[in-house]
Amino acid sequence: MRPDDPSLLRDTEARVLAWCEQAGLFAHGQRVAAAVSGGADSMALLRILLALAGRLEVEVSACHVNHKLRGAAADADEAFVRGECARLGVPLQVCRAGEDGLPLAGGGEAGARALRYACFARVHAGGIDRIATAHTVTDQAETLLFRLARGTGLHGAGGIRPARDFYVRPLLCLTRAEVEAYCRAAGQGWVTDGTNLSDAYARNRLRHDALPALRQANAGAERNLARFCEKAARAGAYFDRAAAALLEQAAAQAEQTARQRAAEADALAAEAEKQEQAAAEAAALRASLRVCLFAIVCSFQDSFLVVFREPLGVI
Repeated sequence: MRPDDPSLLRDTEARVLAWCEQAGLFAHGQRVAAAVSGGADSMALLRILLALAGRLEVEVSACHVNHKLRGAAADADEAFVRGECARLGVPLQVCRAGEDGLPLAGGGEAGARALRYACFARVHAGGIDRIATAHTVTDQAETLLFRLARGTGLHGAGGIRPARDFYVRPLLCLTRAEVEAYCRAAGQGWVTDGTNLSDAYARNRLRHDALPALRQANAGAERNLARFCEKAARAGAYFDRAAAALLEQAAAQAEQTARQRAAEADALAAEAEKQEQAAAEAAALRASLRVCLFAIVCSFQDSFLVVFREPLGVI
C-alpha cells in the first residue's frame, strides 16, 4: 500500500459517510470538534471529517487534552497535534490538566476520563455542536468483552452508542487496522501512547491477548462482536419501549380504577345522605303523629271529665 492511495481513501471515506448518514450523526451547519489525541484513530478521524466536511455540511475543528500524566511524552503529543492542525489549517483548542480551572487527571484511567469529558463539556459550551470521538469497531469489541467479563446486562452489552448527548462516533464502522491503513494511504503520521503498550491495564490485556485469539478463531470476530452490540442495543430499546407502554397502560388503568372508585364513593355518599334524609323525615313524621295523638287524647280526656263531673238527675 502506498501513500495517497486514492481508492482506499475514497472507499474508507464513503463508508464513514454512509455510516454518519445512517446513524444521523450530523445536521446541516453544525460546528464539529474532533477529539484528537495524536494517535492513529484520532488522526484518521480528523482527516476523514475534513474530507467529508462539504458533503456533511459541517464546520470542522479539533480539540486536544493534555492529561499531564506522561510528562514530556504528553507535551510531545500536544506539540504533534498542534503542528498537524497548523499544517492542515484546522482550528485547535487545547485543554491542559490543572489549568484554566480544569481538574487534575488523578485517579488513573477514571480520572483521565473525567478530565477529558470536563474538557469536552467546556468546548461544547463554547459553541461547538458536536464532539466527535475516534472510537472504532475494535474499541466496540474491547468494550463488550470488558463489560461481559465484569458482568453486565442488556444495556451494557449495547456497547458504545453512535451518538449520546453531543458526542458522536463517526468511526464505529471501521476497525483499528482500517484506520491505520487509511492514515498510511493518506501519508498521515501519528503518535503512539506508550501506556497503550503496557499490560498493566485490563483493557490492554484484552487488546493484546483476547482479541488476537478471537481473530485467529474468526477473522471477522471484531465486526461480529460489534454487530452483537447493535442487536443488544436494539433489543434493549425495544424492551424499554415495551416497559414504558406497560407502565403507561398500568397508570391509565390505575387512573380509571381511581375514577370508578371515586364515582362509587360519591354514589354511596349520595345514597347514605338520601337514607339519612328519609330517616329524618320519618322521625319528624313520628314526632308529629305523637303530638297529634297526644292532642287527641287530651281532648278526649277533657270531654270525658266534663261528662262525668255533671250532677246526676233526680229520679
